[in-house]
Amino acid sequence: MLYGLGVDLCRVSPIRRSVDKFGKAWLDEVFSNTEQANMLLLEDLSLSAAVGFAIKEACAKALGTGLADGVRWHDFEILRNNIDWDIRLSGRAREHAMGRAPVKLICWCRTLLSTDRQWAIAMAILYEGPTAFADFLFWDALMNSPPNLMEWRHFP
Repeated sequence: MLYGLGVDLCRVSPIRRSVDKFGKAWLDEVFSNTEQANMLLLEDLSLSAAVGFAIKEACAKALGTGLADGVRWHDFEILRNNIDWDIRLSGRAREHAMGRAPVKLICWCRTLLSTDRQWAIAMAILYEGPTAFADFLFWDALMNSPPNLMEWRHFP
């Protein structure tokens, strides 16, 4: 069963400016040490941070709260798997999710990056059920979107 859907489009340049200007202090505000370590494994820290930012924003939207009512950036922990992302909810985000349904909900996310590497898009799904359900929803939404979205590629 689907409990929430969130989409975020993030421009990379403002994130790059924040990373360049504030460095670790900005990253610490948004990402855990584990998330930052995973970002450093990729070639472009700012690009990775933009993707992570989009993931967390999309998850907050899927939850239905955004970053309000006590929900913070660190309430969404990004866990990498093969081609998509699982999100571990904690704190107020977890409380809000459990308030929607007293079952184990899964927050799953898929990301795309524009071919010019200037935009990251994340789609998060909060659901109960098999992973194939979330994968179907993502591809159905992608195939029914504007044609230029098909020029985007998976990240990383």
